Amino acid sequence: MATLTRQARPVAIRPLKAIVVEPTNRCNLACITCPVNRGMQRPRGNMTFELFQKVIKGVPPLKRLSLNGWGEPLLHPDVFRMVRFAKENGAQTVIFCTNGTLLDDDRIDQVFDSGLDILEFSVDGLAGVYENIRGVDYRAVEQRIHETLLRRQELCSPLRVGLVFTVCGQNEAHAHAFQKAWQDHVDYIKLQPMVICGERTTPYCAEFFGKHDGRLVVLWDGTVTVCCADMEGEIALGSAWHESLLEIWNGDALQRIRADIMRGTLPPPCRGCAEIDTAAGQKRYS
Repeated sequence: MATLTRQARPVAIRPLKAIVVEPTNRCNLACITCPVNRGMQRPRGNMTFELFQKVIKGVPPLKRLSLNGWGEPLLHPDVFRMVRFAKENGAQTVIFCTNGTLLDDDRIDQVFDSGLDILEFSVDGLAGVYENIRGVDYRAVEQRIHETLLRRQELCSPLRVGLVFTVCGQNEAHAHAFQKAWQDHVDYIKLQPMVICGERTTPYCAEFFGKHDGRLVVLWDGTVTVCCADMEGEIALGSAWHESLLEIWNGDALQRIRADIMRGTLPPPCRGCAEIDTAAGQKRYS
């Protein structure tokens, strides 16, 4: 079994303060930077609102809730209801990232009515480059972003708006131009390397210890994993239908994995998870 160099000292396990909930793993696009419609094997579906309520009620008030996972959140009919429920139950910051293609006037209004704190748009380039990666019209998405920003100004809303640019071979050379075009319009731009099959170079997986704030990922069917890059839910720690996330975070399954990692042995999905080498973005996992 492949092993990595053991850490010189243990890593502190942080309290569970943040979670990722996948409303759906369905998406209306087939981007070359994403495997959802280009290889994902697990069944497609939507999380029930009943399960979402159970998840939120089973954790202390969250510092951060991300409503994403591997799908397009605006395909879920209750996504804004989920935002409102989370805010009503003490979530400090609620965020989701959309490809923007489904953000019509009604949904823009719902963004602001729901109490969403951060809206991110996943946009991997300007016109031409964007179409090659996403297969849809850049100008239409650009317009929806500007309409959202205008509505924010009209409402004097505290909503933060950011852009996420997934760096790949097709757009790496265009990252600077993208930043220059958008930096005066949105609150922030994140450049993130595309996840690929490769060899992890870090000696442990910090996600298992709560890299910044303790975090778990709940897939649409209730499967709980610890890393948002675990596309197939292979590191299944339990089910949110049957256990609270606090029980899973402190439970035997995750404790065993942490012990293995500190001995230098990574779970199989982590051994084959890496990111492209690029100067255009900061790596998250490797």
